Amino acid sequence: MPRPDGKAPLLLARLAQGAIAAVVVADVFRLVAVRAHDVHPTDASLSTSGFASLVFVYLMALAFVLFLVWLSRCRRNAELLSPGTAAVNGFWAVVAWLIPFVNLWIPRQFVLDIDRATTGTSESGRNSVLGELIGTSCWEVARSGAAGATPVMALAAP
Repeated sequence: MPRPDGKAPLLLARLAQGAIAAVVVADVFRLVAVRAHDVHPTDASLSTSGFASLVFVYLMALAFVLFLVWLSRCRRNAELLSPGTAAVNGFWAVVAWLIPFVNLWIPRQFVLDIDRATTGTSESGRNSVLGELIGTSCWEVARSGAAGATPVMALAAP
């Protein structure tokens, strides 16, 4: 098995960030198109909202794949820096994002393991209870905000 080269995955990180930004823009356009179809249902608005939704799904899948590839590369680099520190193997690193309820804590632990391996700090030395609480809160707000922003915005419309 060839060893990874240990280079920082900067290109993958930038591609994943760009794809996530494109998803946000596509979601706004999708929201506008779907809302326009709800207000004035025509065949043209149905086609436009369907196309916007299709583009959104494709961009979301691309962002998901790029993010997982980047995270996998970060994990391999963390293993090179501190062998044996990653408690989660490569299979769980991908599958954990797809299993309901498991995806609430395993991926976060996975990212924290990578952080500990790359910074060389222990869990008790770096993460206080308050830091854990703030980090968990931000993590969950970001996750729920991304999933719930469109339904909340649709309900707020007149």
